[in-house]
Amino acid sequence: MFLLREGDISWTPAVDIYEAENLWLLFVELPGVSSDDIDVTVYPESVLIRGIKTPPAKALSAEKIEIYTGYFHREIHIPGRISIAEVTASLKNGILSLILPAEEQTSVRITVNKPGEPIEIEKGD
Repeated sequence: MFLLREGDISWTPAVDIYEAENLWLLFVELPGVSSDDIDVTVYPESVLIRGIKTPPAKALSAEKIEIYTGYFHREIHIPGRISIAEVTASLKNGILSLILPAEEQTSVRITVNKPGEPIEIEKGD
C-alpha cells in the first residue's frame, strides 16, 4: 500500500508491548489516523506498521505546527515467533491494538548413538 523511502518518514508512533501467556499485546499510538491510512504486515518475529497522517488543515497558512503529520513507519521485533494466521487488529480512539498469539513451540529429542549407528530423532510436543 505505502512505498516509502527513508527520507519520507516524518514521525514514529509510540508503541507499548505486553507479554501474556502464549501471546503479545501491541498498542500503537496513532491519533487522527484512519484505518484506511494504515498498513500492517506481520512477519514470524516482527510487525511492520506504516502509513500516513494528513494535517487537519492543509489549505491554511500555519502560525505554529506541533502535531505530527506525514508518513510514519515502525517495525517492532517480538521476542518469539508469532502465529501469523491468528493475529487480530483493531483501531479505536487513536490506538491500534494487535493481539499476536505465539506460535506453538515443539521440541526435538535427539538420541546420541555410538559411532556407526544411525541417529534417531524423536519429535515432542
